Parts: sequence; C-alpha cells; structure tokens
Amino acid sequence: MDNIITWADIALIKKTAKANKQAQPLLSHTQRLDAAAHDLYGVRHFHEFQTRYHAQIDAFARRDESGGAHYCKYCRFTFDGSYAPDVKTHRELHKRFEEAHTTLGYLPDGYQSREKTKRLGYDWMLSPNKHTQREGALAVLLAQFERSLESAIEAGTWPKHPYFPEYVSFIIGQANNIPEAIRAGLEIEFGRVDVIPAGQSSWSSRFATPARTTAKAEILVRSNDLRTSIIEATSNFDKADTLA
Repeated sequence: MDNIITWADIALIKKTAKANKQAQPLLSHTQRLDAAAHDLYGVRHFHEFQTRYHAQIDAFARRDESGGAHYCKYCRFTFDGSYAPDVKTHRELHKRFEEAHTTLGYLPDGYQSREKTKRLGYDWMLSPNKHTQREGALAVLLAQFERSLESAIEAGTWPKHPYFPEYVSFIIGQANNIPEAIRAGLEIEFGRVDVIPAGQSSWSSRFATPARTTAKAEILVRSNDLRTSIIEATSNFDKADTLA
C-alpha cells in the first residue's frame, strides 16, 4: 500500500482488534492486531503498518540549517533526531496533534500568528464602532484560546478542553485586558462561568469545569464558525492593508 497512513488508520486497526476479541478467542491481542491490519490494509502484520506510519511522522521533521536540532512544523516540536527517546516523544506528540486535527478539523495557530491576531485585536478595541470592538476582544481571546488548546494537545488533555464559546465564558470574568464595557457585552452574549483563575489564560484539566449542556456536535459547529469568522476578519484586514 502506498497511501498516506494517519492516526485514524492506526486507531481503526486497534478498534477492530478489540472488537474481534469474542469472535477470535484463540488469538492473542497481537495476533488480532496483525489480522486486522492485514484485512483492512493488506499488510503482513501490524508492526509493518506501524513502522510505515512512524516513518511518515519522522519525515515531517527537518534538521535546521546549522545541522543541529530537528523541528517538526506540524506539531512544532524541536528535538534531537539522533536520540531515540526524543524520536519516540516526537512520534507520540505528533499523534496527539493528528488526533486533535482529525476531530476538531483544524490545529491551533502557532505563536507568530497568535501574536499578530492579538495585536490586531487590541487595535480594534480602540475603535468607536461597537462591532469592531467586539471582534477585537474576540480576536484577543481567540489568540489566548489557541495557546490554551495547543498546551492541552501537548498534555493529551485536549478532548476535555472547552470549545471557543465555552472558553470565552470561562475567562471573561477575569479578562482585565479587555475594557469593562466590551467585557460586559461579551458576558451577555456568552455567559459567565468563572473557571479559569485570575492571572491565567490557559485552561487546565485541574480546574473545576461544569458539565457541557449543549450537544458536543452543536457546540463544535458554533465554535468553528466563530473561530473562522475572527480568522477571516484578521485575514481580510491583512489583505486590505497590503492593497493600501
């Protein structure tokens, strides 16, 4: 097989092997993995499939021009590609980013993009236009949200991470970087549930987080739509600034 292997393919093999436990009682778990890999993807055994997958992950990393550390643009991890424990850590981290990407439909923005979004957001909050003020505040909060989500992916806690509208409600009560009048409007729009402590901008699984009352699929759509609208607004600003 020459197709690109993804985290979802590995997960499907493992899920199939687990589901076949009763149907194949005489086979060990390893043997069921081998059988599932062969039946689903035509490989000899699971180890062969996993080895190919790891080779794909390794190919994402590039050594810097000085010949020193390796860097993966996908999961933004810097490591020593000649050191086996580092390679293993990179593979595990890369899988987490793949899993999150598959589930959420996107990956959080990197540092430079987040900083640009924050700068625009602070500028927009100075506008006399209330709609622009709102977009500016959400742009700042989005940049913070993206960093928070990135940290949760790295830690493996991202499945419990709040979606963007939830994040806004969790942090708005202590978001002193947003003018009070704008903050009050966001509290009305998104609600307020004090989850993220003052002085912090990243969610943690240690925080007491209320149970989600909205269906996960529904809040994911709303979150992605809101996130996309802010990203498009900042992108359109960049285009207009370039044309000017």
